[in-house]
Amino acid sequence: MESGESLPVSSENSASVILTSPDANFAWRFVHDVTHVERGLSFSLPDEYELALWHLSELEREGFGPHSLEYAFLKADTLGQVIINAVARRFPADQELFDLECQRYGFEQGILREIRRGSS
Repeated sequence: MESGESLPVSSENSASVILTSPDANFAWRFVHDVTHVERGLSFSLPDEYELALWHLSELEREGFGPHSLEYAFLKADTLGQVIINAVARRFPADQELFDLECQRYGFEQGILREIRRGSS
């Protein structure tokens, strides 16, 4: 924001996404990264965690509460990925599988399954 330089947005790990397409996933990443700048947050894990909570609160403010499918998927896609990165030091290789397993087995079990998948 201070320098006026462009903000690079990663397109890595976009082959398997929960959104409608890799392009839609890239657009979501752009919005997420711009929000880092708008809120004065770095890309550190604590700031990623804070931003994940903010995204969830915004979704809830729009009427999609913690028991909605939309909330559950955004929680996996934001907060879940921060937790995976903090514990396993990587992002889920298959975003779609990770998000779906968080729905099928529950958030915590989905995270555990992803961590174990990466360590086998």
